[in-house]
Amino acid sequence: TVTPFLETGLIYDFTDEINNDKTAFNIGGGVRLSNTLTGLNAALEGSYLAGRSDYTQYTIGGTVTYGFALRGQDGRAMGIVTPFFTSNLNEYGNQRMRTGLRFNTGRLTSELALSHMMSLANDDDNHNSDTSAIEITMSLPL
Repeated sequence: TVTPFLETGLIYDFTDEINNDKTAFNIGGGVRLSNTLTGLNAALEGSYLAGRSDYTQYTIGGTVTYGFALRGQDGRAMGIVTPFFTSNLNEYGNQRMRTGLRFNTGRLTSELALSHMMSLANDDDNHNSDTSAIEITMSLPL
């Protein structure tokens, strides 16, 4: 299934009195691909922040995932494991890459991921601001 989408959001700064640009809009869109037979899911997204007088912001992002069911020795489904890879790029050339495994069982979702941010915005400062992290998250919607 191929699903194109558009999105927009209103941003209102309650504390920005300097530039007279309290209101901005996040405008974006992209396309999502899903194949329930193979477990493949992918997305390509982009967004632009409009309405700020002192800067512009845009992002491009992509995600690829592939899920498969984990089964116990009795054949009963235990949950779905989804390896994933995401990459985001901002207007300064900074890129964040993230890869790992997501495990869903019922409403509980957990992730084990490796994240790396390559920062090109501060290259003139002669110091390396690249950062890497191992991330463990668990979430349960209310």
